[in-house]
Amino acid sequence: MKQLPTDFFSFTEIGGVGEMIYKAVRFPECVPEYDHERKEDIIVPICTFFNRPEAGTDYSITGQDLLVSLCNLYKKINAPDYSVGITEMVWDWCRRNVAPYNIEQLCNLMEQENYMELYLSGEIINWGTFDVKDFVNDLCKLGSAFEYYDVLKRVHVSHDVASGRALYYEGRICDSKPFLEKFRHCETDEEYLTEFNKEYDDLMLNVMEAIPDIRMRLQKNKRTGKIELGADVQSVFDIAWYTFARLVADVAPPIDKDMDYFESQGSILTCMACGEYFVRHSSRQRYCNNPNCQAERNNRKARAYYERKKEQQ
Repeated sequence: MKQLPTDFFSFTEIGGVGEMIYKAVRFPECVPEYDHERKEDIIVPICTFFNRPEAGTDYSITGQDLLVSLCNLYKKINAPDYSVGITEMVWDWCRRNVAPYNIEQLCNLMEQENYMELYLSGEIINWGTFDVKDFVNDLCKLGSAFEYYDVLKRVHVSHDVASGRALYYEGRICDSKPFLEKFRHCETDEEYLTEFNKEYDDLMLNVMEAIPDIRMRLQKNKRTGKIELGADVQSVFDIAWYTFARLVADVAPPIDKDMDYFESQGSILTCMACGEYFVRHSSRQRYCNNPNCQAERNNRKARAYYERKKEQQ
């Protein structure tokens, strides 16, 4: 199996606005349907007295988790050779995660808690229903921008020229960013890195321009009773973009390019076995928690130990 480089994206406090705790809405079930009038696939949540959704502040969900989950979904859904239906993949993500849109409105409706009232449950269903097309469009904007940023850091920090050369491709739902195609004429890795580093600052501007403006507003924290300044988030994509923006602002390394700067706990890394993004929970973690990846980690560790023993004989 080809070893993939590990990339490091750290989160710290920026200017007094750090990682946030977000509201979330979880429906016990949702179903895919087809809107015959508009000819669009939609995802409709289930909301009855016996199938009540949960809403409110979720202290277990972080922006890192949502960003990782959405970007991994983008990598799978946009893979040219992936055959699973797009609507099915979006539906599966929603069932395993949270309602993606109209979070604030849904939370306000659910505070009434009168699920026996048909009007209220109908309102919740209406606000929780969304077009698969809209979700996919938002996913493409986020996923392609993060993928581009990921490759920039691989080339700049890890000198992974192969990732730069392979960035542009025709995906199943959208094409990747073509900004590194200008370096294809470089015949050697050394020439590629030289040309790339000359334009690195301009290449990073493409990332900054891809991130939408972050809306901030005053909000009252019901748990503490304090008024706080925070990002105005209405969807999981708002949360992911806010997290992404913090990451870009945080990632500037020391002048000496100390590699350990990127290796802090809570960073976003690329698993060295499967290549998916994951949130690091240990300062030494290089593999995600997938059992297959952990088995690969153990196998590589055993092979490395065996090779060291052979060299000592």
